[in-house]
Amino acid sequence: MTHIGMDESSALVSTGSDNGVKNFCTSECIAIADSGTSLITGPPDAVEEINKRLGVTSAYGEVDCNGAHPNLKFEMGGHTFVLEPKDYVLQENGLCFSGISPMEMESSKPFWIFGALFMKKYYTVFDYGNQRVGYAEAKDSCA
Repeated sequence: MTHIGMDESSALVSTGSDNGVKNFCTSECIAIADSGTSLITGPPDAVEEINKRLGVTSAYGEVDCNGAHPNLKFEMGGHTFVLEPKDYVLQENGLCFSGISPMEMESSKPFWIFGALFMKKYYTVFDYGNQRVGYAEAKDSCA
């Protein structure tokens, strides 16, 4: 399990693909794990560019279900967490949607919230006593 102190939770968000990597936090960003948030949310400008790279085709975040979407990489506390398209492309009624959503937050630094979509891939432990959050890649089954 990877532990990240609450004082070192800054995030570096990037997308990787054959045409290179784009970093969306050019300076320190704030990263929060929140089980009450369904998606991953971030600054509107960054999310708009990420969703553009994902091929979003509508204001609702619709993407091509069969598209070649890149992995998304999130760095927190010096550790890299990777989401593959199967982790962040949501399917419903034959349509597919990006699980990355814009959220405007009043803050001196860019703000990212890692909700249930992230926690589905990375088991998350809130260790308030030691002022840290722990992450471990979740298993697909309980076998």
